Amino acid sequence: MKKAVILLGAGFAIPWRGPSSGCLLNRLKCYPYDKLFTDSIIQKLTDYYESNDINFETYIACIESLQNYIFSKTIRDGKSPLFNSLLPAIYGINIDLLNIIKKNESTNNVSERVYIANVLKHTISTILERIICYDNPESIENYSALNEHLITFVESLIGRDYKVKFYTTNYDRLIPYIFHKYKLNEGLSEAIPPNNRDKFDLGTNTSSIEDFCKLEMTPNTVVESLDPKPIDFQYNLSEFCSSDFSHFNLHGSRYIGLSNEIPYRPVFFPSGNHYFSDISINIEGGNPNDNLLFSPIIVGYSKTQRVFSEPFSFGFNAFSFDCDTCDKFFSFGYSFRDPHINNIIQTNLKSNVVLDCIVKDNTFTSSLHLPTRLHYLSEKENGYCESHDRMTHVFNTGIENYLQKQLYLK
Repeated sequence: MKKAVILLGAGFAIPWRGPSSGCLLNRLKCYPYDKLFTDSIIQKLTDYYESNDINFETYIACIESLQNYIFSKTIRDGKSPLFNSLLPAIYGINIDLLNIIKKNESTNNVSERVYIANVLKHTISTILERIICYDNPESIENYSALNEHLITFVESLIGRDYKVKFYTTNYDRLIPYIFHKYKLNEGLSEAIPPNNRDKFDLGTNTSSIEDFCKLEMTPNTVVESLDPKPIDFQYNLSEFCSSDFSHFNLHGSRYIGLSNEIPYRPVFFPSGNHYFSDISINIEGGNPNDNLLFSPIIVGYSKTQRVFSEPFSFGFNAFSFDCDTCDKFFSFGYSFRDPHINNIIQTNLKSNVVLDCIVKDNTFTSSLHLPTRLHYLSEKENGYCESHDRMTHVFNTGIENYLQKQLYLK
């Protein structure tokens, strides 16, 4: 059989009410753990870059760097370059931020370490709480026509003897929800209970998704519902890559938490609400001297550190192998701004593999650089472009139009 890899970026989820990068940054501004602290960081970033062109990942990168700095600075005994960041030895924390943290410490009797851990925990949770608003059966079923267009696209590949391999940088399970009637390999040791779609639990007193999305998130908001039986990741690379239909969240999802039985082992929670409990737990990973707190999602600028921990490492190894062995490559709403993913595509994707990029009008430029040794793409009147050194089509008419008009049949 032939193999088709489909990479989904943030733009893919927008037709289902998924958030843009700007939307997530605005959400962090609206529901901060500490408004003075958040406003100060945003202002310093804006001043430094001399523009408003920063996103939520830039903000979280600052939080993670501060957390690493504070955790290393405040350790009392046993400092070692093998286990502690060298940042405190060389650089000092900005005096304004230090004063905000110290004021909180004196007012609320909370240590620097607890404060910055809580900021990170609240920040990640605020993002994932926004994901819940569209990543659920109640919401997805409202887009039946769009869902059917996507199913038709996949069935057209299957009908042409393709294995279909979905990879996403998003934190949702749109694909498993839409293709719930299909046998889909998600790299888990057992299948998700079939009735899970009908027993979605927000873990709150709200009666619907719409009510939940209207909640004002505060530092004390808790959204968690512990599953009685989490599911282990399987880590069987050969089985996953040889499966006919698969899906994996390269940058994690709201369904990942830590096992209660074996400490620090990531597991899959079907309810998708367990993440809040585990974010502030320290884990091994990244560079030898960096202190990383567990996060169910890869975000900020620590991506290349976290991808060497599970389950992220498994996903990227599978993605690399599938890129190396695929016959067709699609990208839906992916911006080609992630250097790690771009490097895999550039290194592993063979030159004769057809690559279709589906983007929106306002994200397309005629000088778009793709990781395919391209330097220029000439725009054509019919809404797509072809590269000079590889069969590459860039459809700049949007995902909905691409699926509805079956432009992939070209």
